[in-house]
Amino acid sequence: MIESLSLYDNLIILGYFLIVLVIGILASVGQDRSEEQYFLAGRNMGWIAIGTSLFATNISSEHLIGLAGVGSIHGLRGGHFEWFAVILLILLGWFVAPVLINSRVFTVPEFIGKRFGQKCRMYFTTVSVAAYIFLKIGVTLMAGGYILTRVLGLDMFTTSILIVFLTGFYTVIGGLSSVMRTQIFQAVVLILGALVFRPGGGQQIAGRIIFPGHNDV
Repeated sequence: MIESLSLYDNLIILGYFLIVLVIGILASVGQDRSEEQYFLAGRNMGWIAIGTSLFATNISSEHLIGLAGVGSIHGLRGGHFEWFAVILLILLGWFVAPVLINSRVFTVPEFIGKRFGQKCRMYFTTVSVAAYIFLKIGVTLMAGGYILTRVLGLDMFTTSILIVFLTGFYTVIGGLSSVMRTQIFQAVVLILGALVFRPGGGQQIAGRIIFPGHNDV
């Protein structure tokens, strides 16, 4: 139990982690162990599930924390990147996605290898993995760890390990099917949380958000 939070707050936090874990585990039950099932969820996920999963992947902790902070300091300038991304996502879905689907590949590096050779595939894979770890995953862990540090009272390293273990467990055993089903639940939580969130008591001073009883954000 977290002493700084009420009983209901503790139950909500515990319930969230348990629901995510249970959904991820149940999604892996009864699956065949083919590569297509593991990496592409059997190619049978509907458009609603795919769209919701994309939403939860893009609009995650680094947006609710990092992009919100950028917006509080720089205004709407911080949202221009996201608005332009809408156009690119439509173009990718309209022109690039059909090519990948018709190629019957599991990953983009596999497509690169078939089109340009294995050396290009290895180069693209190395750059993509390195960039994803140090840019995407690193920022996401830092943002999520920051919130859990404030909520749970743990240090950043411990909260990051907790996030990696929780998400990695159901991802490894269930593949993309587990990931997408947990993201559907997380998307609902993100939308409801954003709708009911009210930064009560906050004041903006010199480009910083000051909350009573807390450090500067």
